[in-house]
Amino acid sequence: MGSRFRPFGKLMSVGKTIVVVLLAFYVHFIACGADRNDRTAFIGCELQVGNVYEHQPVTATVMLYTEFPEIAYISRRSDLQLDKGEFEVLRQVNIRRKPERKEIKGRQYYAVPLETFVISFPEAGNYSLTLPTYEVGLSEPVIVDDPFWGRVRSSRTVKHYPSASKQSVKVRKIPRSNNKDGFAGSVGEFSIRTELPPGDIFAGEEAVALLIISGPGTISTDEMPEYRSAFSDGVRLKSVSDERKELFADGRMVTEFVLEMIFIPESEKNAEIGPVSFRFFNTASGKFEVIQSDPITVEVKSTTAKRDRMSV
Repeated sequence: MGSRFRPFGKLMSVGKTIVVVLLAFYVHFIACGADRNDRTAFIGCELQVGNVYEHQPVTATVMLYTEFPEIAYISRRSDLQLDKGEFEVLRQVNIRRKPERKEIKGRQYYAVPLETFVISFPEAGNYSLTLPTYEVGLSEPVIVDDPFWGRVRSSRTVKHYPSASKQSVKVRKIPRSNNKDGFAGSVGEFSIRTELPPGDIFAGEEAVALLIISGPGTISTDEMPEYRSAFSDGVRLKSVSDERKELFADGRMVTEFVLEMIFIPESEKNAEIGPVSFRFFNTASGKFEVIQSDPITVEVKSTTAKRDRMSV
């Protein structure tokens, strides 16, 4: 009778062996790091401003929220996209920002900035940002059995595919301009000033004045400040040239417009460069504004004083 059940006993022995092998494989799989897509890590987005207007540059920072602060590697799998149409501006910028601790729905996370983009929208409407997706390797703590030290703390790199939520953005329409020339497209918060570089200014000779407009936002290439009326009463404007620079400061895109104005004082009397006006849509107040630079006095010296100084 015992011989009748001997094959069954062998089968049970083989089954136990298979279970042990599968269990060992499972433990090894967990220790080496499994693919995860859970609440341990997820992707979010932080927008630099709450109210967004069309044509306004906005900073969007893609954030990784994770329970483990040690990141072994990050690899982007998809790009930042709009649900409809295209970005008017889409530019990645480099910033340095430290991770922060944040509590979300009762759980503590490390908020790690991954990438920052400057974006703008061509027209008003409701948009949805499809955030980039990433493969992230997180170093997670683990207890291992060391043959010499026994049970010790170590770490393992676990591959994650954090879920990426969508970010809704409501873009407001810029009001209709009362200006007969229409709206040229400068949007932001700007200041304006006129400067004279160091050095003496002599009658009948070329001199330089700089008009500087700067602030967070974008200055249209189709719009120039009204500078011609600033030169009169013995000051002749000869030529102008402009330069625009864009930089990233304090989490915002800042535009600087510099107008170099070459002028000639026509007499030895002190002269004045009058105010220069600039019109734009102020995103902080939600209104069109005209700002003016302060007039500056030009101290003019005679060419005789120049010759006397050179002869010494």
